[in-house]
Amino acid sequence: NNELFADKYATALSWCVDFLCDQSAINGSRWFGVIDPERVGMLGHSIGASAAALAAATDVRVRALALLSPVETHPSPVSAIEKCHVPVLLLASPEDIAQGLKGVTSPMYDAVAPPKQLHLLHNGSSQFFPDGMLLGHRHRRQLKDTQLTLLGFFDTYLRDAKLSLAPPPKPGAAGAAGGVAGGGATGGG
Repeated sequence: NNELFADKYATALSWCVDFLCDQSAINGSRWFGVIDPERVGMLGHSIGASAAALAAATDVRVRALALLSPVETHPSPVSAIEKCHVPVLLLASPEDIAQGLKGVTSPMYDAVAPPKQLHLLHNGSSQFFPDGMLLGHRHRRQLKDTQLTLLGFFDTYLRDAKLSLAPPPKPGAAGAAGGVAGGGATGGG
């Protein structure tokens, strides 16, 4: 969909990283000493996932990238992900009616260099990622599984700085270290 211009969002995500890294160096800032500029992760959902891929393709500070149900935008996240040389986690539902697995997620997975992971959420939906309202058992289960998967991924690549993919996280896993800039969207599926 050429109406979705993710490059503006990608620029804003890099500005967020600039801001947090700058604030982490200012004594008296609420972020003082909290952000490690050497361990920046980026996370996005829908249009925000595409923007995060675009940002990570050019921002060398990004050390790990997690994308939840990315959508096609202009410029294309599929082309951008080829330039990403960081661990990438893609989460999507094959049943998703928006663009689903074949639309963007599979081509992105094929285009990115390892290490990479693709998690398919059967009986899930891209609409289940936001947690502002719970829609029932399936929604709660997807949120829990997604949170554990993201924590395990970011812990592995930002906290431990390991070079291999982590096994599925166990319930009660610790939180991720480093900074995570997120890109969200309200629509685009």
